[in-house]
Amino acid sequence: WAVTAPSDISYVNGILNELNQGLTEDPYRLRSANGAKLGDSDLYLYVLYRDIYDEDTAETITDNIYVCMPGDSADPDRCEIPDYDNATGSRPWAKANISAFYIADGVTGIGNYAFSGITTLKTLEIEDPSDLERVGEYAFNGCDQLRYSTNSPLDLSSVTELGQYAFNGCSSLSAVTLGSG
Repeated sequence: WAVTAPSDISYVNGILNELNQGLTEDPYRLRSANGAKLGDSDLYLYVLYRDIYDEDTAETITDNIYVCMPGDSADPDRCEIPDYDNATGSRPWAKANISAFYIADGVTGIGNYAFSGITTLKTLEIEDPSDLERVGEYAFNGCDQLRYSTNSPLDLSSVTELGQYAFNGCSSLSAVTLGSG
C-alpha cells in the first residue's frame, strides 16, 4: 500500500486564505507544499506560519498552525494521529509554538498524549467530525486555552473510544457533544 503526499491540498490552501483575510502585513505562509509524513501513519502534516513582532518584548514570535490530512491512496486503518508517550519532545509540534490544529476529512483518530501539555494550542478544527472515531488518553491534557473553532460544541458524537483524561484541564473548552454510546 503506497501512500503519497496528497495531490489536492485545497483544504490547506483554503485555511491559508481564510487566515490571511484582513491581514495587512506579515501573512501566513505554507512551509512546504509537499507536507511531511506523520510517523508511520498515512497522514501528512502541513505547517502554516507567520512571524509576529512583539513591540513589548522586542522579539519576533513565530505562530505555527498545523494541518493534518490523509495522503493519496491512504489506508483508512492508518489515518490516525499516532499515539505518543508522555515525553513532550516526541511529537513533531511539541516545541513549535502551535496555536491551531486543523484535521481534514478522513482522519480517524487522535492518539494518546498527542497534544498533552501544549499550552499554546488555542484552536481545534475538525473538517468532518463524523470521521473521528477515537480520542486517546491524555490527548489534550492541560491544553487550558483550547477551544473549538466554531460557535458550536466540539462534535465527538462519532467517537467510540474516548481515553481517560482526554480533555483534562481544558478549561476554555465550553462544550462537547458526545454520542449516545
